[in-house]
Amino acid sequence: VGTPITIAIHLFLLACFSVLGVWPLALFNIGSILCWIGVAITCRAGAIRLGLSLGVVEVIAHAVVATNVLGWEAGFHLFPLTIAVILANSPDRLFGVTQLVLQFGSWAALFMLTPHIHQPWSPADERLTVALNAVNHLIAFAAIGVVIRSVLQLANDKEAALAREHAESERLLHNILPKRIAERLKAGEEVIADGFDQASVLFSDIVGFTVLSAQISPDELVNLLNNVFSAIDDLVEAHGLEKIKTIGDAYMVAAGLPVPRAGHAAALAAFSLEMLEVVDRIDRQMDTKLQVRVGIHTGPVVAGVIGKRKFAYDLWGDTVNTAARMESHGVPGRVHISAATRAQLGPNFACEPRGDIEVKGKGTMATFFVQRSPKPAS
Repeated sequence: VGTPITIAIHLFLLACFSVLGVWPLALFNIGSILCWIGVAITCRAGAIRLGLSLGVVEVIAHAVVATNVLGWEAGFHLFPLTIAVILANSPDRLFGVTQLVLQFGSWAALFMLTPHIHQPWSPADERLTVALNAVNHLIAFAAIGVVIRSVLQLANDKEAALAREHAESERLLHNILPKRIAERLKAGEEVIADGFDQASVLFSDIVGFTVLSAQISPDELVNLLNNVFSAIDDLVEAHGLEKIKTIGDAYMVAAGLPVPRAGHAAALAAFSLEMLEVVDRIDRQMDTKLQVRVGIHTGPVVAGVIGKRKFAYDLWGDTVNTAARMESHGVPGRVHISAATRAQLGPNFACEPRGDIEVKGKGTMATFFVQRSPKPAS
């Protein structure tokens, strides 16, 4: 935008000086026009710094030459103010010291190179001098306005960009960590470890996933997992649970942390039954013979964030190990729970006793299958 306007101003000045017979300035404006055409070509070619440098040199030279020929009354000594516009459009926004040096250096050059300021025109030409003075003032102060608008626009753009980046960072952070944990990390806590007397942990696993992965393409495999886990993510959010992580085809969820809640076992059991329905629906849609095993255990848990890189909110303790055993010793398409979880469910869930089973690392345990969704409240 600026280059065509600058060329138009120089064409106007060229016409004025040609009519007045001030041939040194007429010829100088021809050179200025060629210089600004070079600025446009250079900037368009990508050499923006070189193009803007040419523009700065032309502005300073024009101010010095025109003031020396016409005197101060014509107002060409204001041209160095337009350097601010050029610098405002530079890639690195060269304000501050660089701008001051160029402007005050230009004015110093004006004083040194114009020792004999005089008015070469006849009195009849004073009206044109006044007109040039007005035009040059208009150009100079318009340039100042452009700079102010550029700076304000830059500040607004940067502020808006920062706000967008902050919102995106917050969204990504809260996708990785619970909101309360994320706030604690941002507040400066480096290691977070919280103990919970009671929480419920769920593991689920796709049955025969290794065999299935060998039968379909990588794209189909990833698409299948994405469909299943995305649907489960929606369920987690709907039930107010906490997704802990996925490991391959395994999905881990907890209830009762990081914020303790009553009925955490019931919430996780209701979620697990809906999860089975979702997997069945996806299986019918994609015809993949999908089945999942689900295991739940309830007990004390330690939860927190450790490490410095690629950290995640994780759980530790015997409750976690037992929940994993409930899943691995479970039955496809059913929700396998421990006696501790069964005791927390109350009468709203019907559970089928599985009897005593031998659980790796735990010995003999009495376990149950959850049979149906919660009963309506009476």
